[in-house]
Amino acid sequence: MKFKAKIYDLWKELRAIWAICVKVWKDELSYPLSVTYFIFAPIMWLLPFIIFGFAVVGGRYSPFLEKLTGIGDIVTYTVLGFAFLGFASAALWGTAMSLRREQWIGTLESVLVTPVSRFSIIFGQGLHSITHTGSGLVLQLVAMVIIFGIHLNLWGILPSLISVALTILAIQGVGFMICSVVLMVKQGWMVIDVVDTVFWVVTPTAYPIAILPVFLQAIAKISPITYGVESFRGFLLYGPRQMWIWRNVAMLAILDVIYLTLGYLIYLKSEEKIKRTGTVHKF
Repeated sequence: MKFKAKIYDLWKELRAIWAICVKVWKDELSYPLSVTYFIFAPIMWLLPFIIFGFAVVGGRYSPFLEKLTGIGDIVTYTVLGFAFLGFASAALWGTAMSLRREQWIGTLESVLVTPVSRFSIIFGQGLHSITHTGSGLVLQLVAMVIIFGIHLNLWGILPSLISVALTILAIQGVGFMICSVVLMVKQGWMVIDVVDTVFWVVTPTAYPIAILPVFLQAIAKISPITYGVESFRGFLLYGPRQMWIWRNVAMLAILDVIYLTLGYLIYLKSEEKIKRTGTVHKF
């Protein structure tokens, strides 16, 4: 009976997550111009990186980049890296700002007293960001394949989804930590912006981490997005048979456990504090 009760509770939480995701989608689809913008914006954001690469290298292929990464085509390297990082960045914002959005529309107090886990609320918002930016990721890759003729390894498509899933889990852990800041100081977007900017600097998107200063390389090596983008790009270019790609996946799984555990504990502590001090209602 206890097992059935747990299954039923899990089912309720999953329904809550889905309901929140659908709610946010309905809000967004009420503004067609916004949807159109987010379809085309990622492609426009990518073009400066490619143009800058052409200007610096003097063409599409770089022997120096190939020496460092094994990939000489700056377009292929940048497109796959940028597409993945943009997806991860949007997932981070969706998770970290989930409670703040509820506060903006005046429903946070009601949400916190519902018989639903706080993490379901956060996961629901995160699921929306994942489905939203995931569709944009697919459109972006298709557009780049058509425009630039990038060749992808079809056998690597399904394994690349493992990289995506594990990165999302790690981002949820980081998002929990930032949600704690949002609950405490309200204006958590500044913290999110700083964390997101650090990810954009240290992630091997348009350049390998080997060219970064030593202290930034150290940050890159504890960032889950670094291993996510490297394995994602590796699978799509070389397929699933390269062991170095699976080593990145294993490292990503380890970071998942660390970040999810830390995020969970930090969030519980911060929620306990705001309840004790009575600052939930403060805007």
